[in-house]
Amino acid sequence: AGTGYGAWTLLRVDGRLMFLHMRDTWSQRIGDALRANELSMPAGEAFGAVAFAFALSQALPGLTHLLCFTDSDATRSAIATSGSASPQLNSLVRWLDMVCPQLQLLAIWQPGSQNTQADQLSRTATDHAAAIHRARALGALLIELHTPPLALAALEIALNLPQTSPS
Repeated sequence: AGTGYGAWTLLRVDGRLMFLHMRDTWSQRIGDALRANELSMPAGEAFGAVAFAFALSQALPGLTHLLCFTDSDATRSAIATSGSASPQLNSLVRWLDMVCPQLQLLAIWQPGSQNTQADQLSRTATDHAAAIHRARALGALLIELHTPPLALAALEIALNLPQTSPS
């Protein structure tokens, strides 16, 4: 079920290269729910994307478009269509639409073997340090974003929903 979630973006603002990133470990409750398959893995992946998108929109007022790369095709589809057969995924995507109506989040699937930097942010301290080292080597200003409490509340709501709609 993984150890947590992580996301990042590298951008240039006023000529300065910035590496904005977010990482956190799952709470015991969420980690247990993922391991027990009460919360779907795609919902966990989607949470990382929408929580980062929300935090980024707060850090960068005026942000209107964001491209997300994910190794979860179900997450990509839910974001791309703003709809899914999964009430858990729907609640997370619709929550972001509600709190950031100006933001168009687009998603592209990529194989997990190419999603290594975001995965490194969410795994061991050594992996996290390696990802930060690469950004620092580029001369980027490191900006750590924190998971907004409002996003965690949205995740708790998703956890209380079924993974699939009743037939």
